[in-house]
Amino acid sequence: MGDSAGGNLVLSTLHRLKQLGKNLPGAAILISPFADWTFQGRSWFENAPTDPIVGDLPLAYYGRCYLD
Repeated sequence: MGDSAGGNLVLSTLHRLKQLGKNLPGAAILISPFADWTFQGRSWFENAPTDPIVGDLPLAYYGRCYLD
């Protein structure tokens, strides 16, 4: 289970376990994970103006740092 960045860690861990051919858990709980660092989804742009948590954060900049 993970919330926010913890949700991203859960997804990353599951992905790596799958790549390694390891057994996966029966379930995972992700609460508001920030998983699309490429900003390809429309929801980021549609919801950013009214999002009280991340609307004002420079996440595109953070994303470039994370992916580089």
